[in-house]
Amino acid sequence: MDDIKKVIGARIRSLRKTLGLTQEELAERASLANETISRVERGIQGATLDNYLALAEALDVNLKELFDIGDKNLEKIISQKRIREIVSILQDRKKADIELVFQIVKMVLEHPKMKRKR
Repeated sequence: MDDIKKVIGARIRSLRKTLGLTQEELAERASLANETISRVERGIQGATLDNYLALAEALDVNLKELFDIGDKNLEKIISQKRIREIVSILQDRKKADIELVFQIVKMVLEHPKMKRKR
């Protein structure tokens, strides 16, 4: 969930900068605190639906445009989450176990049928 907050925050920052607004100006337009804008843009916190509506209006976009992070970004978020899950699973394993998992993954990914799917 944190990754999605960061991507949405980056989208809001991009829209704000496209309009040439500072965080303070966006906060004023949206009737939100400066710190709220900063935390949302950095992905530290999400916003309420009312706050997202206020941000969309302040940025002259609709909600669909506000949340338009693109399929590639969403795929990247999901992939990064999976990689972190794999690392977490392997984190406390013995070196030999990690090496075995590495060799298995490598063999699977190098299989001719897998190479065509990339």
